[in-house]
Amino acid sequence: MTLNTDRLLSHIKALASTFSVSDIQYVIVVILVELGIPAKLEGYHFLKTAISLYSEDSIRMVSNGLYATVAKQYGRNISKELVDRGIRDAIRAGWENRAGRMWDCYMAGTNCDKMKPPSNHEFIAEIVRVLELFVGLRQAYEREQWEQEGRYAVEK
Repeated sequence: MTLNTDRLLSHIKALASTFSVSDIQYVIVVILVELGIPAKLEGYHFLKTAISLYSEDSIRMVSNGLYATVAKQYGRNISKELVDRGIRDAIRAGWENRAGRMWDCYMAGTNCDKMKPPSNHEFIAEIVRVLELFVGLRQAYEREQWEQEGRYAVEK
């Protein structure tokens, strides 16, 4: 494993020992804050919703249009183009503020170079991958806790 991968895994393990799977929305917020994406941007809120929707049903979101689904949730004459642009602006803002943050760790699985930010799709897919890792580690952590307390029977 690379240094960034080890650092990310260690960080996600810490999150998994702190938050439950039901706290997934809060974990998304923690990740976006760590990536330096300003919550004052409208795109931050679109991005948070898009990540949540994509993590729930990535196949349907890709085929039915993630941006259109996010736009419908916000109503008030929000177009899918506005959602696309808002998410892109939020990612760019985080990318420009990436010094000293965990940007390289979170984006280690993307093909983006250091000269430009990842695309909206690359960014969302990578954060969803991290969330899947979080859920897996959290479930392992809970199983371990149950085993220690004798509440979980290990099948042999």
